[in-house]
Amino acid sequence: MSLDLQLVKYYFDISATTRAVDTVGSYLSNMTQVRNEALQKAADFASDVSCLEEPGAIVVTARNADGLTILTVSLVCTVAVLAGI
Repeated sequence: MSLDLQLVKYYFDISATTRAVDTVGSYLSNMTQVRNEALQKAADFASDVSCLEEPGAIVVTARNADGLTILTVSLVCTVAVLAGI
């Protein structure tokens, strides 16, 4: 018995203070993998402190080969200074 696993190519663009368009893509088999990949890319981007110098959102947009957006992940960064230093 063989399992036919259909892989579909997805692209993960990142927007923050700059925009990075994914031109390579990743082959994934289901929406759980797409979700996990988008979350990982957002977390990887946010792990670089220089990407968080300005308040705002890191948005990862997952799109299919036709360019249709199928999922977005947003991480919001805000810094509130509560006491003078």
